[in-house]
Amino acid sequence: MDCEVGSHNRAWKKSIMILWKQVASHRYASLFLQPVTNDIAPNYSDTVYRAMDLATLKKNLETGVVRTTSDFQRDLMLMFQNALMYNNHEHDVYKMALEMQNDVMAQVAQFLATQLMVETTQPVTPKGLRRSTLRRSVMSSEKAKIPGQLSASPDMLIALLVREARSKRTAAIEGELKFMKKKTLE
Repeated sequence: MDCEVGSHNRAWKKSIMILWKQVASHRYASLFLQPVTNDIAPNYSDTVYRAMDLATLKKNLETGVVRTTSDFQRDLMLMFQNALMYNNHEHDVYKMALEMQNDVMAQVAQFLATQLMVETTQPVTPKGLRRSTLRRSVMSSEKAKIPGQLSASPDMLIALLVREARSKRTAAIEGELKFMKKKTLE
């Protein structure tokens, strides 16, 4: 089980680093590559309490501080919101940050959609559980719900249970994608 989780984390980290590189190659990314200092932006540390930049985000990915796509997305949003909060809406940095935010959030939405597609096309039986263990847990939970009326085979129940879990996960990711799309349109 631990080997499988480690393998999944390595695959996620590799794919999220590709996304980070796409973000870092944006035409306005130079604004966000290094931490903002008070020399560059007077009183920045008084205005922005939790600074974020692409170098810090990459370090957090490498050290495991950022472990999920949601954490990655949160830190990107923080970086852009800091720039929008510090700069006047007529300032060039504000306009560039807003444009980059829209472009990057579209890339993140595409990444999430791909992640969803990969997760939903995996085999029906979770690899981490033995079939007999999953079958016993399904049988006992189904018996508790409908005593004496268990007509479907254990394999069918396992497939239904996994399908239900996937549909909940799909709905959550689709909701997040709709939210991101709405945010980019605003």
